[in-house]
Amino acid sequence: MSSLSAEDCRKRLEHGLIPAVPVPFKKTGEIDAEAQERYLAYMAQQPIAGVAVWAHTGRGLHLSREQRVEVLGRWNEKVGAQKIIVAGVGGSPEKAEDFSSYVSSALDMAHDALDNGAHAFLVHPPRLPRCASDRNKLALEYHKQLATTRAPLVLVDRVGAGDLCQRLRPLGLRRRYPLVPRAGPELAISAGPRRAAHQRALLLP
Repeated sequence: MSSLSAEDCRKRLEHGLIPAVPVPFKKTGEIDAEAQERYLAYMAQQPIAGVAVWAHTGRGLHLSREQRVEVLGRWNEKVGAQKIIVAGVGGSPEKAEDFSSYVSSALDMAHDALDNGAHAFLVHPPRLPRCASDRNKLALEYHKQLATTRAPLVLVDRVGAGDLCQRLRPLGLRRRYPLVPRAGPELAISAGPRRAAHQRALLLP
C-alpha cells in the first residue's frame, strides 16, 4: 500500500508540476549511472511537486524489471522524502492478447512500484485484445484491479480533463472513484518540448 493517501497526494500535487523523467542509456544498452546521478541531483533542487518515473518518457513498459527497480530505487533515495513519486504502471505489451496475463503483469509492476517507493500510479492506457467485444468492460476491470492496490491512480488526459471524465463515466468509475473537483485538473505533467507544454490529469482516490 502507498505510504500516502489519495487526499495527501491530492494536496501535495495540487497545481504542481510533475516532470516525466527520462532514463539515460549508454550505447551498450546499459543505464548510464553517472548521467542518471547528475540528473537526479539537478531535479532534486527544482521547484517541482514530484516526478513521474516509468512513464512513456522513461520507457517504463519497455525496461526490464531489474532496470525499473534500479531507476525507481534511485529516485526514491534522492527525492522520495521531499517529493511525490508517481510510477507509470501498465500491462506488459507482450501479453496484450491474453487479458488475464496482461492484468497480472500490470499488478506485478504495481507491486514492484510500491515496494520501491512509489506514492501513486500513472496508469498506462490498457492494450486490449483486438477481437474482444467487451472492450469497455475489460478497460474497467483493468483499472479496478489496479485500484485493489489502494494506491492513488493518476489518469493522464491529452485532450482535456472534462473529456476524460465523460469517457470514464460509462465505465462505472463515477460512483466507485470520485474524480477531482469540478474546478478543473489538479495536476500538470510535463510532456517535453515536442508535445504540448503540459498534459492534464485526474487523480482517482
